[in-house]
Amino acid sequence: AINPWLAFEALPLLAERRYITVDPALAQKHFIKAIEKGVLKTMSKMGISTLRSYCGAQQFEAVGLNERVVERYFTGTASRVGGCDLSTLAEEVLRRHRRAWPEREIPEQLDLDIGGVYQWHRKLDVPIHSTAMSGNGERLLLAGDETALPAISRLLAAADPATTGVAYLEVAGPEEEQSLVAPPGIAVHWLHRLGTPPGESTLLVDAVAALDPPASDDVFAWVGAESAAVRTIRADLRGRWGLTRAQHHAIGYWRRGRAMAPAG
Repeated sequence: AINPWLAFEALPLLAERRYITVDPALAQKHFIKAIEKGVLKTMSKMGISTLRSYCGAQQFEAVGLNERVVERYFTGTASRVGGCDLSTLAEEVLRRHRRAWPEREIPEQLDLDIGGVYQWHRKLDVPIHSTAMSGNGERLLLAGDETALPAISRLLAAADPATTGVAYLEVAGPEEEQSLVAPPGIAVHWLHRLGTPPGESTLLVDAVAALDPPASDDVFAWVGAESAAVRTIRADLRGRWGLTRAQHHAIGYWRRGRAMAPAG
């Protein structure tokens, strides 16, 4: 599903923070053209030849709604399975509203419930049982920008208390620093861009390049940031550090010039 109004509100912010280099009005025009092409391509693959023949055709079956809801709000739509009534749907909405707007005070650092059963997305995170957490007393290198902060915070919290190492976190400024739970042997360093646009900073690359490779092989490195920065750091880890594939995990969370850049 596409929520164009949310996208339209995001485009001026992306232009203001220089994540995109075109005028917001032109960006909105490009966005509309792109989603129109995408929707039409999807419809053509479904066998829909014209938009007019699709509108109101009711080619789909309603799943998860009982007969009364379907008859009142989706009249004429097939529904052989049944499901929720209006009271159940209302309770679902209220439950999500209470979770987003609780009566109690919300702490500064809060892990939001994703609302689904899938906890890991391919290439976006690493499970707590990662090889980075498999040993006792090994040296750990963590490097990432704000897009990798949730994963790094979980890795730090799950690390063995005897683990030593260093964590570099690149953020927009001091106001974005957070209190992280980490073993006493891991030094956490915050790197501030201070006005440099995301993707143009070399703070992470320079920080890792300034480190001396550990003398032992008991080391694991985890890197998550802009794709170009990750490639540079990964080359350093494989070359100068001599790490094997099993000793590091490096993933580009976003690419400079694309809309999924961090907001800061």
